[in-house]
Amino acid sequence: MTKKQQTNPLQGILFEDNYLLRIHRQLTSSPDIAIAELVANAWDAGASRVDIDINTDEQKQEWISIQDDGIGMTRQEFQKSWRTLAYNRVKHQGVQVVFPTKSNMYRAAYGRNGIGRHGLFCFADSYVVRSKSSKTSEEFSYRISLGSGENLLVFEEIDLEQSHNIHGTQLIVKVEKNRIGRKNILQSLTRRFLYDPQFTIFVNGESVSLEDLKNCLEKSKIEVGGISLELNILTARGMEPGIAFWQSGRLVGSPSWILGNESIADKRTKNGKDYSVIIKTDDLTDYIKEDWSGFRAEKIDELKPVFDAIESYFIEYCRKINKENYDTIKEECKKEFSEDLRNSSTLVKLEFEEALREVQETYPNASKATIKAVLNTVVQLGKKRGGTELLQQISNMDDKNIENLNTILRDWTVQEVCVVLDEIDRRIRTIDAIAKLSQDKNTPELQALHPLITEARWVFGPEFDSPEYTSNSWLATTAKQLFKTGSNNLTAPKNRADLVVLADSTISITGTLHFDLDGTTALTDRVLLIELKKGESTITRQERNQITGYAEDIYDMSPRKEMSITAFLVGYHAVPNAGDNILRDGKVKIHIRTFSHIVDTATKRLFKLRERLREHYDKLPDDELYRDILPGF
Repeated sequence: MTKKQQTNPLQGILFEDNYLLRIHRQLTSSPDIAIAELVANAWDAGASRVDIDINTDEQKQEWISIQDDGIGMTRQEFQKSWRTLAYNRVKHQGVQVVFPTKSNMYRAAYGRNGIGRHGLFCFADSYVVRSKSSKTSEEFSYRISLGSGENLLVFEEIDLEQSHNIHGTQLIVKVEKNRIGRKNILQSLTRRFLYDPQFTIFVNGESVSLEDLKNCLEKSKIEVGGISLELNILTARGMEPGIAFWQSGRLVGSPSWILGNESIADKRTKNGKDYSVIIKTDDLTDYIKEDWSGFRAEKIDELKPVFDAIESYFIEYCRKINKENYDTIKEECKKEFSEDLRNSSTLVKLEFEEALREVQETYPNASKATIKAVLNTVVQLGKKRGGTELLQQISNMDDKNIENLNTILRDWTVQEVCVVLDEIDRRIRTIDAIAKLSQDKNTPELQALHPLITEARWVFGPEFDSPEYTSNSWLATTAKQLFKTGSNNLTAPKNRADLVVLADSTISITGTLHFDLDGTTALTDRVLLIELKKGESTITRQERNQITGYAEDIYDMSPRKEMSITAFLVGYHAVPNAGDNILRDGKVKIHIRTFSHIVDTATKRLFKLRERLREHYDKLPDDELYRDILPGF
């Protein structure tokens, strides 16, 4: 075995051609982003002025020069920062900007990851940096080119004519790709940096002030306790959102939505992202910190009336904008909740829009998540409500009282009307379904027709329109005894203790409970027995006598003889002598009905109510909201 040869470990890494262009593709392919990042570097260097010159020479070659009057760099500072990948400005220089001269000015730096300096590679594979330090007046010039292999960047010191600037940095590039559009560059750059009046950008000698900006939406003046304020609301597109205070033409701190100790907007909300507010004043000098980084903590309470006035103004502006854009916002929300609203009642749709309007007007700066939570609550609560109880009371009226229905309707709210309209429409659809299914000989009674009818007990009369009719343990036990378990004519559907399936019919047994005087024992009070005959059956006296026997047996098994039993036998046809029956001193009543009979009766009852309600509805205010929601009425 030979001894393994010892080798030296590999040192360094290699870079592929155009490595920087590929990892910073957005920066090095978008002229607008590249220029903005380079101006941000001038901001971080404490500059008060940046001159951008875009010129074409005699050979029609375009050149870009970006020059600032910031602190500049020494040769050592330049080599450290430019040669360090992902240079951490916060670590090496802090979060605050250092200015060329001793000053109590405050400015928060933009730079974090050190990639902005590569912006000129957007225009060519090399560029020139010239800088003069405000600390040493040392001046130098380097040409920086893209490299490969072990040299990601190639640095070449060059001689340039001495600049006339006292200090600052100049970047020069000959444009070989991505020619920049000059038309909007000044406006877009100014919007981003405008909130500090002591930072001015010139493009080919032209600058833009607050008054020149095209995105200024509103300007107003207010006075609070002798303090005069000029408020300028701007579209925050490209700007830092928040409130910026200008005291005598100088920025106080940084833009923020925090006034004193309270936040009036959230940058995550639409309004918090969409707007910037610049407040100009000459009356806040005594309230500002010495370094101009914000307002003095001990003066915050004194400034509260000022902050409250600014908040009220901004919220009122947002409320006005929300009102103007309500239809757009409404459509967006309805689209997002389209599935829920499609299956919701008219009342829920009405409350949905009312809730949206209320949130927009009362909380104009509410986040999208908050608005969504409110609307979702309205929809979910709406699913748990219905108009059954109110409709039941109306259905119990006789013909004479129905004529006086308008007296009651005058006292109803729009929401109550909507509840009833929804319930009536649901019931009309139920009648239509029963009519269609009962005419189809292939309809499965157990799976379709019987559940539909037993859930719609109101078709047999208003007295049965109550959720109190349910199955209970006594009825279930009685049914087992009555329809002998184990016989060939009985099956038990899953999850339906109230249903019994016989050979030629299905029977449902439900009842209401009565508590004794001491409230400890619950006894079945009223029983509703519904038998649906299968197929195209004809009800004869034999079928009538059979259900009569079932009803009498249930009555006899009850320990409470005050109990009443009402039974309905429903089929497709009935012979003339198969009529109703009343037994046990009126405690047991048997009714013979055909599907067509119950459909006709229920339809007549509901349409009378529907027409009365429509008369009331037509007297409601002609509001587009109701017309949109209730187009069928």
